[in-house]
Amino acid sequence: MCQITLLFDNEAVHPGCEPSWGYAALIERGEEKILFDTGAKSEVLEKNVRALSVDLKDVKAIVLSHHHWDHTGGLDFAVSEVKKPRIYAGVSYAEEVAKKYPQAEVIPVGKEPIEIAERIFLTGELEGPVKEVSLFWKAKKGVVIITGCAHPGAVNIVKKVKELVSEPILLLLGGIHLYRSHLAEIERTSQALKDLGLKFLGVSHCTGE
Repeated sequence: MCQITLLFDNEAVHPGCEPSWGYAALIERGEEKILFDTGAKSEVLEKNVRALSVDLKDVKAIVLSHHHWDHTGGLDFAVSEVKKPRIYAGVSYAEEVAKKYPQAEVIPVGKEPIEIAERIFLTGELEGPVKEVSLFWKAKKGVVIITGCAHPGAVNIVKKVKELVSEPILLLLGGIHLYRSHLAEIERTSQALKDLGLKFLGVSHCTGE
């Protein structure tokens, strides 16, 4: 059983949460807790964590999809909350993160995929207009992928994951950076994802309305 709690996003459904531009999600599976991105502001992340009664103390890993402010801006709060902070950051900026947070273990993520928990993986830092890491895990009915902004392209990310697994791709979550795209591009992306066998989309943040 896997539970995903959205902690930071442009929209907020829970009455106690504050919407703000950015993204953060907590993934819980068994005893594993992984924080994927931290949003743009520590104060907003803290407010939403408290409103949702979420405990970050035992988070095993903080994964940063990329270096942009709206995904790393809540790191001060996240690092202060986690008992033993371990941060996975792309090799292109991991040294900068390590200097800012000497109390944390910072693990650079290169081009190769890595397993950070049982059956939970990072794609490696993929090339694009902005280098980015996505996370994926193997669920009972297929593979779930979560992205920050999908700067390398949502289609390219799904293709990469398909190269790494034999299971079908069940669900794509997170931002896929289509908010400034024309309808034709959105339709092309949608069709390409269908052609890759994607069953469900749960996108937010920079995807657009």
